[in-house]
Amino acid sequence: MSGPAPRWGEQPRPPEPPRKQHRLRTALLAVLGALVVLIAIGVVATGGGDEDPPQPPSATSENTGREEEKPEGDEADDVTRLELVDHSAYGVADVRVEYEFTNRSGEKSDYEVTYEVVNEKTDKRVWQSVLLETGVKPGQSATGEDPINVPEGTGAEQLEVKVTEVDRTASF
Repeated sequence: MSGPAPRWGEQPRPPEPPRKQHRLRTALLAVLGALVVLIAIGVVATGGGDEDPPQPPSATSENTGREEEKPEGDEADDVTRLELVDHSAYGVADVRVEYEFTNRSGEKSDYEVTYEVVNEKTDKRVWQSVLLETGVKPGQSATGEDPINVPEGTGAEQLEVKVTEVDRTASF
């Protein structure tokens, strides 16, 4: 027998139940640990993302020393409309930049167009923004509008919108 004998009038202690094995918790923690290890290995294998991304090749060919021709035309030509439209009413300023991009390339493309709004009287920039459109098919047009904040006392007729950069990339 294990332990001392019970005293006169005392009941013996019932045996303790077996300890739980927590199989589900152990399995979940093992899977989570393996996932963390796999992610760490993936980050190390890809370089951790701390380095600068590789730069695309330049537009000049190293063999010939002359610029390569782009058969699709210039990316800036794909911005077919970019204009300020004043929807202000009842004393509430509501000026928007309405745009249209037409994909003139031979493949599905994403667009990132940077523009600025300049006060024509002072020649100062009052707004700058980026327009994004994704998955525009060849020949297809994408339209939209971007609301802007206009400084108080500045009417839309005093403003001019200018495209500063157009970036067209192949869509996946």
